[in-house]
Amino acid sequence: MKNKFYISKKIDKNNHFVFLKESKKFLIVDDLYLSLFKDFYSQSNNDLKKTISKISSNTNKIYLELKELLNKPSLKSTKIEYNYVIPKNLKKFKLKLGDSCFTINYDDFEIINTVIGQLFHLEDYSNSKSKNYYVFKSNGRFFLNNDNGNLGSWNKKETHYLTGKVLSLIMCDFHEIEEENWSGFLHASAVCRNNISYVIVGESGSGKSTSCAILSKNGYSSVSDDITPISRNGEIGNFPNSISVKEPAFKKVSNLYNQKSFSASIKISKGKIKYLNPHKLENFSPSTFKCSNIILIKYDISKENSLKELELKDLLPLIVNESFFPTNSKSVNGFINWFIKCKCYALNYNNDESLINFFDLIDKEKSTL
Repeated sequence: MKNKFYISKKIDKNNHFVFLKESKKFLIVDDLYLSLFKDFYSQSNNDLKKTISKISSNTNKIYLELKELLNKPSLKSTKIEYNYVIPKNLKKFKLKLGDSCFTINYDDFEIINTVIGQLFHLEDYSNSKSKNYYVFKSNGRFFLNNDNGNLGSWNKKETHYLTGKVLSLIMCDFHEIEEENWSGFLHASAVCRNNISYVIVGESGSGKSTSCAILSKNGYSSVSDDITPISRNGEIGNFPNSISVKEPAFKKVSNLYNQKSFSASIKISKGKIKYLNPHKLENFSPSTFKCSNIILIKYDISKENSLKELELKDLLPLIVNESFFPTNSKSVNGFINWFIKCKCYALNYNNDESLINFFDLIDKEKSTL
């Protein structure tokens, strides 16, 4: 349904997938809430409250919820211009990806270390010409520039958005697709085998990357780690960054791979990270893969192994949290059309064999369809 305030698509008998244009939020709502969205824009405040009072005794609470949802800009969409000065004598990290060369110029390794760690195996100083990115601190904020000017700024607590932005821009150049022509960049990893692909999501520390390392040793290809692009036609794009292995998983992953498989190691506030080279995506050429499977993964040695299907509405908040979505209509519709066709699972495992068996089980189910 076309609407200048939101984009919506019916996903079943009673529910709709909605993108709110003002607050730039994705929601799954029922028929009643969608009708309230319509009334919010077409009625006066008093008339809307009268409408709400007919269906609920919590009139003011629901009204305030609607007002916040439909009017309040999200943090990531708020643009404020800050003054800055680019420091002199920035350090350089150069890399080559396919036919493209990049230079990341930075003044604080601590801010950009996770990006350099993921791309260290692509290090290449042989080319003098490259596309430049500048990451630096000025007036208490952290800025990202390219040769054409400023691309954004963040405070210290938001620097994970900055590092994600750097990776997504390099990813766009790798695929030769502009940022606004993707449907989204998910905070997720992805693997594939036998033409069946999976997007792997989970809370920080849930074992996403460790699971990818285990699966990569057992017949799966690593498509991307920690950031996965979705095309407008609903395919996931590859990106040959290294798999990030956090300190609690060092022993497990080191038992699977020899030392030469690791390209770098860095120290962060929460411990150390080792970077495992990507496997089975030879020549690092840009590719996309059909994908209709999302796995919410959790490694917990104290819990029983389990695999169950999830409803879309149960997974949506985690999917959109800390992910980035271009907000033009084509990209939003592309993400909605992809997501509503996905099958979602919650996978909990306490040993490697169970993880592999669960993926084999899903593979078998998909191959018979």
